[in-house]
Amino acid sequence: MEEVSNCSGNDISSSCSKKQFTGEPTLMKQPEAVLDDVYYRSLELVDIFVCTIKDKKKTSEIVKNICKHLPLEKLSHLKRVRSNTNQVDELQIIVAENYEEDFLTNIWSDLCENNAVYCHVSKPYMVKVPALPPLTRQQYNNAVQYWPCSFHEDKRITRLLNRSFFNAEEVKCIHKNMEEAISVAKSSVYKLHIGAVIVDPKSDTIIAKSCDLRQGKHPLQHAVMVAIDQVATVQGGGMWQLSDKCSNNLQKETCCKEKGDKTGPYLCTGYDLYVTAEPCIMCAMALVHSRISRVFYGSPHPEGALGSKYKLHVQPGINHHYEVFCGVLQDHCHKLMSDIT
Repeated sequence: MEEVSNCSGNDISSSCSKKQFTGEPTLMKQPEAVLDDVYYRSLELVDIFVCTIKDKKKTSEIVKNICKHLPLEKLSHLKRVRSNTNQVDELQIIVAENYEEDFLTNIWSDLCENNAVYCHVSKPYMVKVPALPPLTRQQYNNAVQYWPCSFHEDKRITRLLNRSFFNAEEVKCIHKNMEEAISVAKSSVYKLHIGAVIVDPKSDTIIAKSCDLRQGKHPLQHAVMVAIDQVATVQGGGMWQLSDKCSNNLQKETCCKEKGDKTGPYLCTGYDLYVTAEPCIMCAMALVHSRISRVFYGSPHPEGALGSKYKLHVQPGINHHYEVFCGVLQDHCHKLMSDIT
């Protein structure tokens, strides 16, 4: 299989529009969606056998017979017939999806002997075609340079790839919430300045927020883990009795809901997380278990689990998938980490 390089490019509540954004206009960029690698893959080519149709009047009969005797199973995304790129008045038809040396001497010879319609096609020869179905407009444009393909564009994926998914008011709301996470990170009494904020997007309400406490008494008290635990506390649970200066201040500011107001069987169903640094694998998995809806982070991390080293949120084996967006106020978030001495 050959690889050809190619170039790759839940609405927030309208209540966001009621709040003034205090950030700099130069920072008003669309967050970048962290999608499955299949949407960024390069074009892969595979060798197949095709024939030239000698008599175009026999095309329908030829296609019917070849589809019956030589069905396409692995390459069903390909059109069976195309116009010959070298000869405008000729048609080419796919006869075998696997390039096997014994195809001509065995299978094809038997078909020609038993069906006269095959005298209207040339001897099979090899061409390269796209091995996988295109999932994006860019992949489709690259694929059809080799062979016509079926393609049903996912408009949502296109908007995510083009970074045109959110409207201006939604971007303001996203940046406002990340500014809050940055503010929380700066309030930390520890050197590791990471802030996390969990928001209910339906009401634009902060449910919980925390800075990173792992340098205190407990190594598992990452900002994300503490924020999730605060959500549990709001709902009558929680595991950690936090006594650090940072957490005490934040607990007082946490916007608690009325008991019974939470919908859904999990802690963070329908909620968004804003965190200044890309979550680690532990935090990313905790977000799966708590059923977070979306994650927005600022600065990537070499060991990060949501785009840099892993993409946990798109793994097919997990029982919940959430959306991830990166690069929100990235320079500001990165500065929080670079300020550590």
